[in-house]
Amino acid sequence: MSYCLNPECKNRQNPDNLQSCLSCGTNLIIQQRYRIIKPLRPPNRHHPNEIFEVEDCGVKKVMKVLTDDRSQMAEMFEREALTLQLLNHPGIPKVDLDGYFSVEVGDRFLRCLVMEKIEGENLEDWLQHNGTISQGQAINWLRQLIHILDVIHRQHFFHRDIKPSNIVLKPDGQLVLIDFGAARGITHTFLAKLKLQNATTVISGGYTPPEQVEGRGIPQSDFFALGRTFVHLLTGKSPLELPKDVKNNRLIWRKEAKQISPVLADFIDELIAVFPGDRPQNTEVILRDLTPDGLRKRRVRRFFNSPAFKWGSRGVLGLIIAGIGVYYWSLPYQAKYYSIRGRDDLIDGNFAAARKSFELAIKLNPKEAKYYNDLALTCKQEKDVKCAFDNYQKAAEIEPENQTFYYNLANLYEVLEEFNLAADNYQKAIALGGRVEVDATNNLARLLIWKNLEYRRAERLLLGALNETESTGVKAAILKNLGWANLELARLQVRDRYAKDYLQIAENYLQESINLKGDRATPHCLLAQVLEEKEPTKIAVESWEKCRDLDIKNLPEELNWQRQAKQRLAKKICSVSSPCFLEENNGEIKNFD
Repeated sequence: MSYCLNPECKNRQNPDNLQSCLSCGTNLIIQQRYRIIKPLRPPNRHHPNEIFEVEDCGVKKVMKVLTDDRSQMAEMFEREALTLQLLNHPGIPKVDLDGYFSVEVGDRFLRCLVMEKIEGENLEDWLQHNGTISQGQAINWLRQLIHILDVIHRQHFFHRDIKPSNIVLKPDGQLVLIDFGAARGITHTFLAKLKLQNATTVISGGYTPPEQVEGRGIPQSDFFALGRTFVHLLTGKSPLELPKDVKNNRLIWRKEAKQISPVLADFIDELIAVFPGDRPQNTEVILRDLTPDGLRKRRVRRFFNSPAFKWGSRGVLGLIIAGIGVYYWSLPYQAKYYSIRGRDDLIDGNFAAARKSFELAIKLNPKEAKYYNDLALTCKQEKDVKCAFDNYQKAAEIEPENQTFYYNLANLYEVLEEFNLAADNYQKAIALGGRVEVDATNNLARLLIWKNLEYRRAERLLLGALNETESTGVKAAILKNLGWANLELARLQVRDRYAKDYLQIAENYLQESINLKGDRATPHCLLAQVLEEKEPTKIAVESWEKCRDLDIKNLPEELNWQRQAKQRLAKKICSVSSPCFLEENNGEIKNFD
C-alpha cells in the first residue's frame, strides 16, 4: 500500500504500483525516493505533525511531517532536524544531511524529516508490561542516558523534553532518546533570551523543572527530567501521582522504591533538586558518581552524615580520630568543589578566579591530572605560556596514557613555534587513540604540509582520519587539508602532465569541504588558488571574495590568505606566487592550521 502525504486528501490509501494519489493527485514518490507505507499513529487534525513509516530504496525509515503552519512549530521542527543531523551516537536517531526538506502539496509547503527507524518499545509502554526496574537496571540505564546527554550537551544542545515516552528500549538493550523537537542550542543569543525571559517554554507535566516552566530552561533541566523519569520507572507511579513536601517542594517517593539503596536514592534526589545549582553541573560529574568507586564514596559520605556515626563519635578520642580522618578523606571532595568552580569561572571568562580555584584544587589533591590540564588551559587563555607548558607536562606525567594532554601540549608547542616537538606530541596522542585521535591526525598532517613538505604522507594520514569521524566540522577540516596537499602536489608537478589531475582532485576535496561547512573562509581561499592555477590568466573573483569576507580563526595562514584575497581582488599582483606578494610579507608565506 502507498499512503498519500496530503493531510487534506479524502482517501489517502493507494495501491503500491501508482505514482500519484487516485483521490487528490499528490505525488506518492516524495523527493523521488520515499514512499509512505503507513501512518505510525492515527491521523489527527489537532496534532501538529503526522508520523509515517516510509520506504527508502528498500530500507524502512520514519518520516515526520509538520502539518501545523505556525512559525513557532516550524522553528521547533527545524531545530529537531538540525540537532539530529549534528549528533552521532547509537542512542540518538540518525538523520542524513538531506533528510530534512519541504514538499509542495496543493497550495502549501509541508516540512518533512526522515530519520532512522528505531525498533523497540518506549519506556512508558515497557513499564506497563514489565513493572518497575531494579537497582542494577536503573544504574545501567542511567549511564546509557547520561552518555547520550553528554554527546548532546557537548554539541551545545539540550533536550528539554525527557520522559519515559521519549526513550525507546531496542531489542539489543540500547536506549535511544527520541523527539528532539524541543531541543535548543546553548548560544549567547539563548542566554540573552533567558535574561529577558523570552525563550520558548516546553512543559511535560511531572518531568519539567521549575525554571523551564518559567521559560528559563538550562542544560541542568535535562538532569531534573531524567531524575523524574527514573522516579517513575522505580516506583511505577507518575511524578504527578506522588506527594510533595510542603516545606521544600521536594517529591516524596523513596518509600515506593524499596528495591534500591539509599545511596542511589540520594543520587536521584540530587538530580531532581528544585534549585538547579543543587543538581550535578555536568555529565562528567554524573558519570563519575555512577561508577562502582563513585558509589562507594557516596556510601562513605552517607555513613559520616548518618545519626549512627554522629552518636558513635561523641567521645573525645573518637572525635579527634574522626576529625583527622574526615579531613584527609574530604580533601579530594574539596578539590573537586574548587575544580567545578574554576570551570564555571573559565566558561564565564573570569580567568583570574579560575586560576585561583584550579591552584587550590591542585593543592588539595595534587595527584589529579585533569586539574593541571585545566590550570594549563587557563594560563594559556591568560597568555602565560610558561605556566601552561609546565602544567600540561605535569598532567602528562601523572597520566601518561591520557591522549588529551599530549594533544594540548602539541597545540602549545605550535604557539611556541616548536613544530618538531608539536609533531612528536601529536604522534603520541595518535598512538594512544581515543576521542582526539582524528583531530591530532589532522593537525599532524597540516604540519607535514606546511613545515615538512611531506604532501603524500599527509594525504595518507588524512584519508585514514576521514573514515574515522562522523563530525561534519571535522570532516570539512580534513577535506580542506586534503585539498591543500593536492594543490601543493600540483605545484611540484608544474611541468608534468599529472599537475592537472592533482588540481582537479584538490578542487573536488575543497568543494566537498565547502558543501559540508561553507561558512569558513579557508577552503574558499585554497579553492581560489586552485582555480587560478588551472586558469592563470583569470582571477577567481567569487572564491577570493568569500575568502576575504567569511569568518576565520585568526590563524596566521588564514590572515595571510585573506590579505592575498584583498590584493588579488584589487589586481595588485599577477599570480598566486608573485614576487610582490612575497616581498610585502618579508619573503615568507606562513601557514598555520
